[in-house]
Amino acid sequence: MAKATLLALTGSMLATMALVAPAGAQDRGISERGINAYRLLKIDRNTAKWYGSTDNAPLELTYAFVDRRMSFGSVRNCGAMQPVDAAMEPSEIAPDAFRREAKRAFAIWEAVAEIRFVETRDVAKAKILIGAQTQPLGRAFTNVELDRRTLRDGPQAIARSLICFNPKVRWKVGYDGDLDVYDLRYTMAHEIGHALGLDHPGSSGQLMAYRYDERHKTLQAGDIDGILKLYRPTRHAAGIRLLAQQEATRQAMQRSAGDANAPDAPSTGSLGLGDGRTRP
Repeated sequence: MAKATLLALTGSMLATMALVAPAGAQDRGISERGINAYRLLKIDRNTAKWYGSTDNAPLELTYAFVDRRMSFGSVRNCGAMQPVDAAMEPSEIAPDAFRREAKRAFAIWEAVAEIRFVETRDVAKAKILIGAQTQPLGRAFTNVELDRRTLRDGPQAIARSLICFNPKVRWKVGYDGDLDVYDLRYTMAHEIGHALGLDHPGSSGQLMAYRYDERHKTLQAGDIDGILKLYRPTRHAAGIRLLAQQEATRQAMQRSAGDANAPDAPSTGSLGLGDGRTRP
């Protein structure tokens, strides 16, 4: 039975996920702090990633939206999911809008890593399943399962990832400065990062950081560095990374200079996107 790393709760069966990267730890899947920070997910002390049918084959990952109540055995995170459509009704987000935001979130990662995401209706065979929690908790969670049939020298193979949203909290499409209501695309892109093999590098500065903010709408330099440790780059990756780093540097200089127009730091003790615990 595949063993899952849960990006929410800690316990003896989980990979250790420290949130602060020690200096000089790049060879262990961790970069320095700051605008280039990233952390690779570790399960049983091994990093994890998806593999194509052969080493040189293009990587294609299917994803599906849960169309009925589904249970996933012994996993503790996203252990049971239901269709997400009804969960979005209180937020007045139509099913088509939710799927559109999900597609755009996948496209953010496709732009820098050679991965093609394809929607399917076959929930039994989809590599990534998306749904709503049946037992509401936190905001959004990801469960990553390893393929235990094949052991590798490098990163171990991911067999399936589950992404689940809390149906009892409000969601939105777009930024409006209200950090108590999370943007769907930002949240989905963050959870997809977990599903691909990335962990939280720290509290802020990257899309994969565990605090929600509205400083940026796409991947940051550390997010890109992290994903390219696992997957081949697209021909646009270097340019996208350069733009992200330049923007992060500009914002940091504005904040340092006390520019009133610089993006503000988060004003709430928001929950970690894939974590579910309140951070100080």
